[in-house]
Parts: sequence; C-alpha cells; structure tokens
Amino acid sequence: MNETETIEEKKEETPIFKAWILFYLVSTVTGLIVGGIMGFIVTAFIDLVLGSDFRFGYIGGQVLGFFVAIPISFIVYRWSVKEYILKHSEQDSAINSDTPLRGESS
Repeated sequence: MNETETIEEKKEETPIFKAWILFYLVSTVTGLIVGGIMGFIVTAFIDLVLGSDFRFGYIGGQVLGFFVAIPISFIVYRWSVKEYILKHSEQDSAINSDTPLRGESS
C-alpha cells in the first residue's frame, strides 16, 4: 500500500467519523435532557396523582425516557448522515464527473 492510498482512505473516513461523533454526542445529550424531563413528569404524575410507590414512578420514567430517545436518535442520525456523508459523497461525485451539485446551476 502506498502513501497516496492511505491519504485517500483517511479522507474518506473523516466525514464518516465526524458524522458518528456528532450523532453520538447530540443524540446522547438530547436523549438525556428530553428523557430526563419526560421521566420527571411521568414520575411526578405516578407518584403524586396516582399515589403510587416511588419505585413505580421511577421505572415508568425510565421506560418512557427510553422510548422518547428512539425517535430523537433517528432524527439526529438522519441529520448527521445528510450533513456529513451525503454532502461529501455528492461533492466527490461532482468533482469526478464534472456535474453540478444539487441546487447549483450549470
């Protein structure tokens, strides 16, 4: 393997790594915040309104937080792939084929 092949491989990996890092960080932080807020609301409702044991509210809040994190994870994943992988792929194909990018006029 020569040096130019290694450089090209690193160029291809960079947008994928950026997309993964952003997906991981944004999804984790957003999931924690929204899941925590929703879990707090469910726990308060179960404990105060229904008069149930604190453990049931805690478990209900965790379950709801998990299910709320699923669509958040999908939305952030879709955004990171569009922003970093597809854009990079379109730019590479436009450079190699001399065709304008989507949204650009020739």
